[in-house]
Amino acid sequence: LDHYNKLSDTLLRYLKNREIGVKPAPNTSRIEVPGWFDAEQIKVNDKDHLLYCVEIGCVEFDDVASTDRLVIGVDSGSEFEKAVVAAIAMREVLEGLRLPSSIKTDGVSGFHVYVPLDSKGDHETSVDLAEYIGKLVRLKIPELVVIEGSSENSFGKVTLNHLLNNESTAIVAPYSLVANSPGNIATPLEWDEVAEGLRIDDFNHKTIFDRLKKVGDPFEGMMKKKVNAEELLSRLQENYSFLL
Repeated sequence: LDHYNKLSDTLLRYLKNREIGVKPAPNTSRIEVPGWFDAEQIKVNDKDHLLYCVEIGCVEFDDVASTDRLVIGVDSGSEFEKAVVAAIAMREVLEGLRLPSSIKTDGVSGFHVYVPLDSKGDHETSVDLAEYIGKLVRLKIPELVVIEGSSENSFGKVTLNHLLNNESTAIVAPYSLVANSPGNIATPLEWDEVAEGLRIDDFNHKTIFDRLKKVGDPFEGMMKKKVNAEELLSRLQENYSFLL
């Protein structure tokens, strides 16, 4: 409660007016919900709703897939240093395509890479676009990455997950605590921070406030430049399909 009370202004930027998911403790199903709290369609638009969710046992706040941003998971399993290498390769691909992008830790073993969209496409297009970008990254480092759902052996490799864009799929929201972790925070980073020596456990409930004072919020301007998913997918298919 104390943590989310202090972090509420920052976290609420990414929860307001969005469909979210919350992970309550297993023994809270019989709690009587107050009349002012909409339990049918939970939206956390203010500190009161945020702290009530925490009071009934919610540790992690998840952001449900939306057509206003593309998200690609970069999951190392247990070798985070490999996720760093894969994320750097993805940055190079995105910069080569002249696409705006942002990155955050997932609080467990990898990253979520975001590309802001104009909301004119649908979830299916977002999934296809994310998969296409993942395949371009795989062309760059085929020995290191696999695409989620492929038949390729993923042992010792980093998985690029495009399915996070499916409708109703939820991922941990920026600045949320991550359930079943040692107090880790899903933390937005500057791209230049993604380098050898980065440790995911350094971004936690003890370090986040000093970090916000020193670095600010790298996601703050993320939505200033938006991409049309359908137009981008068509362009990629036209220019790169011969490679895949």
